Amino acid sequence: MNKLLAFPNSSLREYLFNDQSIFFLDEHGFWFFDEKIKNRKLFEIDNIKIEGCKETKIPEIRKDLDHQSPLWTRWIGSSFNHEIFRAKSTLRILKIKSFLLQNNISVSLIFTAMPHHYDTSILSIACSFSKVKQIYFERVVFDNYLLPVLQHKDIFSRNNLKCQLNHREYLEIIKEFIEVSKKGEIPKTNVRFNKLYLNFYFTILWIFLWKLKKIFVRYDKLKPWTFVDEYSLIELYKIANNQRSFLKNYTIRTRNTSENLKKTKNQNLNLVIYSHFQPEATTFPGGGDWYNHIDLIAEIRLKGFKGKILYKEHKSSKSYIHPIVGPTKVGINRSIDYVKDLESLGCLFLPMNFNCEKSLGNFLPITIAGSVAIERSLRGLKTIVAGEPWFKEMPGIIKLSEINSFEDFSSDFLAYNEEIEASSFNFLNQILTNNTILNYSENKRSGNYETNEESDKNKYIEQIENLIYNLEEITRNNNDSDKKIY
Repeated sequence: MNKLLAFPNSSLREYLFNDQSIFFLDEHGFWFFDEKIKNRKLFEIDNIKIEGCKETKIPEIRKDLDHQSPLWTRWIGSSFNHEIFRAKSTLRILKIKSFLLQNNISVSLIFTAMPHHYDTSILSIACSFSKVKQIYFERVVFDNYLLPVLQHKDIFSRNNLKCQLNHREYLEIIKEFIEVSKKGEIPKTNVRFNKLYLNFYFTILWIFLWKLKKIFVRYDKLKPWTFVDEYSLIELYKIANNQRSFLKNYTIRTRNTSENLKKTKNQNLNLVIYSHFQPEATTFPGGGDWYNHIDLIAEIRLKGFKGKILYKEHKSSKSYIHPIVGPTKVGINRSIDYVKDLESLGCLFLPMNFNCEKSLGNFLPITIAGSVAIERSLRGLKTIVAGEPWFKEMPGIIKLSEINSFEDFSSDFLAYNEEIEASSFNFLNQILTNNTILNYSENKRSGNYETNEESDKNKYIEQIENLIYNLEEITRNNNDSDKKIY
């Protein structure tokens, strides 16, 4: 079984360097082991011929590319060039598919949670059309370990792998997490933002220096195929200003929270939208069909909910800068018009730090793919989930796609359920115990997502190696669809 490792860290590449059955993909192209010279050779993607893709239907590729528009909006500036770049991307998908088929690659390990950048999205589409299995690594909210997830085609075709990669028990870890949640404390695994990153004027200076640095930092001799046109300084200023205007208008509308809550006092059921920090992978591609809150709320209205809908913005939407990715670009998804559109759909606004658990009665949260659903299920409560998170089959989750009408909903959906609580612990424990991988990073500035301790490197490599060399058995033992195992 030939395997592709897409964007692995240098330690893993070095360890697996001499394995001829393993191909590497990085920003320069494919690297294969040449037995004659006992070294790796580069095969640049743009030099691959497409003749091996005669059965491919290009309009189907275009449909998949068009679906990536939220991802392109997030990462790729100069929108007037998007059509030209889309044509180049179609060619690249054909070239990658041709390489995968010619080299009999049957599985690709892609070292990210889901295809949420240009490079991984192109690779994912190519794998899908080549019938190459894709394995991603979802970060587990309880401890930041990685859960291997098998994807056959797109985000709708994922299931969690049972790999037996370590001897890590999760029951106590989950209990500790839920105790922190009950106290209203922020989980240790969450990213912390520098207070300066909340300041608009500091942000403009930061972006200017950030762009200036990029002008003087040259790429190496090999031109990256992953390179995309980024947003200009002026565009980034406009995006940040959009965000600032949104925050100002949102704050004004939350000053009369008590008055807003009086308007919902007599409702049998209060729906609360727990919004996501956007743009971000959990909503696209992780949201599946639902990556925009306006679309989501419009769907709720079309399904017959007539009462006021409460909307709670994510706290991280205040931040203009992310410690790892740079400008957050929240202004792509938030603006004054966004607030007005929410109002036109009958939404009332809650402060970002508002505690629904303590201050609201008769409420049912709706999230695209947020961990609030995990927290509530572990406490025996229900949550509506619209997206495609790895925990979507968890007890207590009501899938939006399975709701025909909200007219039948009542406060009965809000009651504590002992069976949901018990089976949720069992569900998570069976999925996670012995099946996760240490989240090791070589980046010393990786924040609190990963460990970058040298002592953990060998553990990480051992667990990935175990996964790689047992892939055939692991994928054979895992069905193509999720099973309820509680």
